[in-house]
Amino acid sequence: MNEDLKANAAKRSTDSNSKRSYEDIYANKAVLDTPVTRSHKGTMTSGLNAAETTFYRLAAVCLGLLCVLLLAAVTVLCFTFITETDQLQTNYTNLTIEAFHIWVLEK
Repeated sequence: MNEDLKANAAKRSTDSNSKRSYEDIYANKAVLDTPVTRSHKGTMTSGLNAAETTFYRLAAVCLGLLCVLLLAAVTVLCFTFITETDQLQTNYTNLTIEAFHIWVLEK
């Protein structure tokens, strides 16, 4: 049985199509290899240079600040809305009482 396997392997190695497929595989090997390094924190990086890292860090900081600013704006608007709603409710109550007094006095 081992002899049959060896004979088939020898036959495949002499076949021109198999040689071409092996060459194609090794030609594409360079495309598949990507530089992957580990940083000092143990995370995987894809070989970014210092300028790209600085750019992404700056972008992340800017987005974080925008999130904080948005949170502050929503908080202020919510407080303003609640205060204005309370004032409108107070005005409505006062007008209703005044209208009732006028209606009672007319009778």
